[in-house]
Amino acid sequence: MQLRRFRGRDMMKVMDQVSASLGPDAMILRTTETEPFAGYGSVVEVTAGSGADVERLRETLFVDAQAPSREKGQRPRILAFVGPAGGGKTTAVLKLMADAAAHGDVRIGVLTLDTFRAGALEEIVAHGRVHRTPLEVAYTEKEVDSSLRRLRSRDAILVDTPGMGRFEDDDWVEMLRSTKPDETHLVLPATLRRDVAAGILARAERLRPTHLLLTHLDELPGDVGLADLMMALGIPSRWVSSGARVDQSLAPAAGRGFRSLGLAAPSPEPMLEVV
Repeated sequence: MQLRRFRGRDMMKVMDQVSASLGPDAMILRTTETEPFAGYGSVVEVTAGSGADVERLRETLFVDAQAPSREKGQRPRILAFVGPAGGGKTTAVLKLMADAAAHGDVRIGVLTLDTFRAGALEEIVAHGRVHRTPLEVAYTEKEVDSSLRRLRSRDAILVDTPGMGRFEDDDWVEMLRSTKPDETHLVLPATLRRDVAAGILARAERLRPTHLLLTHLDELPGDVGLADLMMALGIPSRWVSSGARVDQSLAPAAGRGFRSLGLAAPSPEPMLEVV
């Protein structure tokens, strides 16, 4: 999605510019007017986008990003988190462990495959104890199977993974596939350039990402580019993350994405519903 800004002294003339540039389906996202200053008159600024682009954003954020549901007696929903080292995968898992509001009245379990990064295992074990969340650690594909059996009473299982490098070591990739995740969230810093993020997404295709989870939003100067990045990558997004502190909850992606366009978003669904 390409947002355009139009400025002028007269609102009607600015709107004429919008129509001439974007056509009859243009959607006005934001209108501001500066106060007169030092003898200069006020300036009108209109931010607009194509109506078709805005509709595609709605589809990206909502069609496939609705909360999954599980009937009692079925296997737990499995949500995997993948992405480059330092992108915020483990932090996202810890935030979901800590934030009951993110997933409603759902029993969470955690399986970690990240046995490579120094301190990662100790960190997630410590938080598991604090939040009384069952935690399994798997080093082999066989251990993945036994870990999932021990977590089968949970409603949802969050799977943490090592940093996505060049896949020199494919063992953990096969271990992840053996979990048969219902969702695979690609965790990326929102500060990445679009071309860099697109390159990572292309490399992650073998992991079959189903959702995008943007992190480090607190490092952005504003949210204006957020919807652009979501649109460029083109996969559904349920959550976004600001800050590395675990007590800073994940936020609904729809809310931040649409607010970045000056639009209202519906109330978010919980992560998982047991029916």
